[in-house]
Amino acid sequence: ALNESNFETVFSAYLINAKRTPNDGAQIFKDLGIISLICSVIFVIIYIVIILKTKRNIRKVAEEYDLAQISIELSFPSKLEYQKTKTIFLDTYVIDYSTALDVIRYEDIVWVYPNEHRINGIKSAQQIVVVTKDKKRRVIAETDAFGKENKKQFESTYNELAKRRPNALFGYTKENIDAMSKKNIDETIDKITEKDLKE
Repeated sequence: ALNESNFETVFSAYLINAKRTPNDGAQIFKDLGIISLICSVIFVIIYIVIILKTKRNIRKVAEEYDLAQISIELSFPSKLEYQKTKTIFLDTYVIDYSTALDVIRYEDIVWVYPNEHRINGIKSAQQIVVVTKDKKRRVIAETDAFGKENKKQFESTYNELAKRRPNALFGYTKENIDAMSKKNIDETIDKITEKDLKE
């Protein structure tokens, strides 16, 4: 007859050991250790990539621009910095350190427009795209789209750039897209350069 005393003996061949589970303490620590290791490796790789990119950009800036002049302008009281967008406005240059260091001379800028990233239809990040006379697109002032201060400083950064570079095209409009198309870009850059020379 089946009773409490012989129940385990009769059914032991069919029972699962419920005392140990995949969520056993040692297994949890092992899994957490593996996850931590993977996250650490990812962060180290990202850090190395940013350092390498910054070093490359510093070499590029040194080849393209006068570092002594940039250094002098950084000491001027007229320097304007927006910490949320990680952008510094000097007399001759705009410096961006939102992802890696980048320096752009105002007179090299031909087109500026805001851009945004969306996740599931929700705006998550915003940035300013700058096209220079060498036809390269560069991203500056990249910041989160959340928070009043982020939004305010992003708008201020965009407006300050418009104030310091009035000869450039501003906004992602049909007219500007057409002017910067492959067919028209050289002519547009020539027109902007002519305006620069007259000033």
